Amino acid sequence: MDLRERVILTNGFHDDGHYPAMFVNITNRCTLECTHCFVYRDDNPNEKQTARREIPDDELVAIIEALRDRHGVYTMLWMGGEPLLRRKVVERGVPLFERNTIVTNGTIALVDLGPGPRALYVVSLDGPPEINDAVRGRGVFDRVMRTIERLPRRLLDSRPGSVHRHPREPGPPRGARGHPPRDADRLGDVLLLRATRR
Repeated sequence: MDLRERVILTNGFHDDGHYPAMFVNITNRCTLECTHCFVYRDDNPNEKQTARREIPDDELVAIIEALRDRHGVYTMLWMGGEPLLRRKVVERGVPLFERNTIVTNGTIALVDLGPGPRALYVVSLDGPPEINDAVRGRGVFDRVMRTIERLPRRLLDSRPGSVHRHPREPGPPRGARGHPPRDADRLGDVLLLRATRR
């Protein structure tokens, strides 16, 4: 495949450069319409996609593999829209890299990628239910929690330090009258999950 016909590098990136990490937005399709999402901004140069308008799976995987080889990429960040709407691309693409991170909104089943390359899920939540659902839609926090509760136990056995909290302010999140909101104790436990078995 001649990448020059399919990929244009800009912003100081060069065809002969070595880039150990890469991210790919494999779809603009999503299961949500979050208020902060770049896909739904008026100034986004990308159009909302339909499956018919996306690069076919085989071609996309071939482009990703060619970029890996040309630039020495060993770490991949899989993004979207919702990348798990293109489950086959993720399943075929993850083994191409030593390390992978899959950013998902957690509203659809996560894929057990089996033993092999190191992969991590990052499940996006914006806070406890009342904060998250104001941004992502009513009931989304509970949908994400149900997705995580259905995961096989082997995917929940996290290494020490693999769970992160990203508070908006120092200290624990606060609800009405300064009390911790419902489910605040569960929030940090769902952000990073292994996608592969050890």
